[in-house]
Amino acid sequence: MGIAHAKGKWITFADSDDSVEEIWLDNFIQNANHVDLVVQGFKVFYDSSIKSSARIDGDNVAIGMDDERGVTKKDLRIFIHKLKSKGIFGYLWCKMFRKSIIQDNNLKFNESYKIQEDEDFILRYILLINTYSNVKEGYYKYNHPDYSKKYVEDKNCIINLWALAKIFYESDAHIDIFAKVYGNQLVRSITRMYVRKEEKVNRLESIKFYIDEFSDFNIKPSGIRSVIFLNIVNRFSLSNADRLYEIIFGSILK
Repeated sequence: MGIAHAKGKWITFADSDDSVEEIWLDNFIQNANHVDLVVQGFKVFYDSSIKSSARIDGDNVAIGMDDERGVTKKDLRIFIHKLKSKGIFGYLWCKMFRKSIIQDNNLKFNESYKIQEDEDFILRYILLINTYSNVKEGYYKYNHPDYSKKYVEDKNCIINLWALAKIFYESDAHIDIFAKVYGNQLVRSITRMYVRKEEKVNRLESIKFYIDEFSDFNIKPSGIRSVIFLNIVNRFSLSNADRLYEIIFGSILK
């Protein structure tokens, strides 16, 4: 793994199907004084065949947040909330990490996850720091994939991400954005369990986890499956909800 062979003071990442401008790394370094995390904006390039809710006007979009710095955990929590709200928290390549923190804490990517292993790495890193710097201008060129074909939620990863988010935010109200995102991801994962005909005990366990962890948050459904799931889970017993889901997701909407 590249982390083990890194020589400098800082580590960042780039995907093989993306590109960068010459000033990309300089932009990180120029904003790295006295902080442990540097974030910069980036440019998104869309293939004309892709339809995405993240797409704005035109075939490429510049994404970034106003310049800021923070030195306390409270500052960092507010900043991370803004990144998550903007949908850019989980991207590695717009962030630069201090190598000593990664190596001293033996941070590695969880290779068992099929998706969101980047976000898992970032969450575990921010648990260890307080200081950050953000610069709006960015020089990374991200080729936006078709997420509808590329990614399927990993239930175990979602559960782990939620556990890390709760540790990071403690009782801070800014955790709401993570609850809404991870709650919806878990719902999509649960509905697919019925399509795959998974064991009833696993389905019930997953539904109960959703009720225990996310029912106190105002989760807004994303898509028809989420609408159906949320309407049923709030009105029926666990066993009755499971029977209805089995009929709807396992037969009608599979």
